[in-house]
Amino acid sequence: INTLVGWVVGETGVILKTTDGGENWSSQQSGTTVWLRSVYFKDSLNGWTAGDGGKILRTTNGGNIWFTQTSPVGTQLTKISFADDFNGIITSNSRIIKTTDGGETWINKILENALVFNSVFMHNNIAWIAGENGIIYKSNNFGDAWVKKSKGFPTSYLRDVFFIDELDGWVVGWHGLIIKTTDGGHTWNEKNYVKTYKLEN
Repeated sequence: INTLVGWVVGETGVILKTTDGGENWSSQQSGTTVWLRSVYFKDSLNGWTAGDGGKILRTTNGGNIWFTQTSPVGTQLTKISFADDFNGIITSNSRIIKTTDGGETWINKILENALVFNSVFMHNNIAWIAGENGIIYKSNNFGDAWVKKSKGFPTSYLRDVFFIDELDGWVVGWHGLIIKTTDGGHTWNEKNYVKTYKLEN
């Protein structure tokens, strides 16, 4: 959120918050014991965390109280991203779930059967997701329609995607894979590091 305030989540439903730039962390009550795999705050009060079993938790008061939201899936949820106050996406197995009402409700959207999507990144109306078998998808309309943008990485297990603008972005994965685009995903250049590393983000 800023240089002082942030959250981390993890196994057994743990949620930790810092208000001093990470010097100290305090525990927040999640009310669950599932593995929480991603957390996202759009401001200092409103945030979401998601994880195994389709679990979605939301807070409207900075994490003092977390409450469960209805999830349209029971699969593992891997990453959360929002484009603005209304449009957000969470990745999962073979699918995404998306919201257009600020996370009040979530809609299930199947993309490709039997694949795991590990990461999502949204920038304005553009969204990117990445996952196993080198899969990279791009959407130009907040996740309503998707176009496959990956070529040449069929055996790669992609773990994270990040863009600094509409053209320049990176994807990382296992076997030391780092790929970069400077043209909005039309082409990707491989920047392998050490192939024994499993790069996560």
